[in-house]
Amino acid sequence: MTNKKENNFNNLVNDGNDPSRAFRRRLTFRLILFGGIFVVTIVVLFFISSSLKKEVDKIQMLRSENKWLLQSLDAIARLRIDNRRVQKFLKDLDPVLMTSLDVPSRIIPAIESRTVARGLTKTNIELSNENPAADSNLGSIDFSLQAEGVLADVVGFLSDVESSKAMLKIISFDISSVSGSNKSVLNFKGLIYTRK
Repeated sequence: MTNKKENNFNNLVNDGNDPSRAFRRRLTFRLILFGGIFVVTIVVLFFISSSLKKEVDKIQMLRSENKWLLQSLDAIARLRIDNRRVQKFLKDLDPVLMTSLDVPSRIIPAIESRTVARGLTKTNIELSNENPAADSNLGSIDFSLQAEGVLADVVGFLSDVESSKAMLKIISFDISSVSGSNKSVLNFKGLIYTRK
């Protein structure tokens, strides 16, 4: 046992005699230690960066999903508002629209009464080109009217037609004066919309 202690002591003493060898040992030890720390740090940073990248990707995906959901909620809210407007419009439209069978008994007399109320002399009303209504589309009937009267009454009649509750569309009209009198002739073409 004394021999072992002496050898260890001798080794220490001998190492002490060669300072360059001791310096190299310490330097090597420190380089190995720093290299190990560097490698471990790189490995840890690699794993942290890859998991961090995954988390960032998840966050970006969640943000885009959140944006899509918010846009969807906005679209649903707009659709609800539009649906209420459409329901109100349909409620208001229902009494105005009539079937094609009602046109001769309801619309034509209404137009005739407007010509009389405006002091016009009706000469002719004709219905033509009936397009029947389908479940999802309105139907239509073309009509033409010829009437005669003072220009102010003709213009008043056109204003009445334009503002009437009946679903009418003015396609064209022509006003010509009657020679030798203060009267004008109205040639009017329009469209009456119908429901099924």
